[in-house]
Amino acid sequence: MDLHFGPVAGLSFNSPNKDYQAGSLDSDLGGVIKKSTKVGLPTLGFNMRVDGDSYTIQTGLHWARRSYGWNGDISLLGITINTDLKLTESFLEMPTIFYWKTPTSETGHFRLGAGINPAYGLGKVKLDFSASALGASSTTTEDSTYKDIGFKRFNTSLLIATGFDFGLSNGQMFTLEPIIYSNLLNKVSDGSESLKVYGFDLYASYLF
Repeated sequence: MDLHFGPVAGLSFNSPNKDYQAGSLDSDLGGVIKKSTKVGLPTLGFNMRVDGDSYTIQTGLHWARRSYGWNGDISLLGITINTDLKLTESFLEMPTIFYWKTPTSETGHFRLGAGINPAYGLGKVKLDFSASALGASSTTTEDSTYKDIGFKRFNTSLLIATGFDFGLSNGQMFTLEPIIYSNLLNKVSDGSESLKVYGFDLYASYLF
């Protein structure tokens, strides 16, 4: 078995799991606010992994910013309003993944695995909201506590991951990891909504 560790960086594409009927938020509104994929930057941290002949066990400690949101046209008193809402959260994450890997070739090897990612929300949730109607527009930004918006700080996700390792000199390697994740727990603290976030991450790391 070989032990490797090194820095990691990446980005994430995140989307909530549901649309909202505007009338459910305010009885005077009409239309649908649709889920929207947003890009979160950056993810920074380090990975540590143990490599066997046909497997890899990898864990790490990451600081990640994840953004997601909704947009769509809603109606109020016959006026159509185009809206966009983006939420951005910062997390301390510890993704742990078990990989099966192909035999090492001259260029490296391929990995396929699954794992789990416990995450703890840091600081506040940033909300960016914009609306436009009748040729006018407005944008607001505010920071809200997890308690104010009813979100839980702790969450965990299921990961489906692949990896491509490119061997370098002296046992070092450069890796690329596309990872699909899904929240296992609801984000809303009182359980009244089944809001979850799905995503796709792309990481690059340099391991010693």
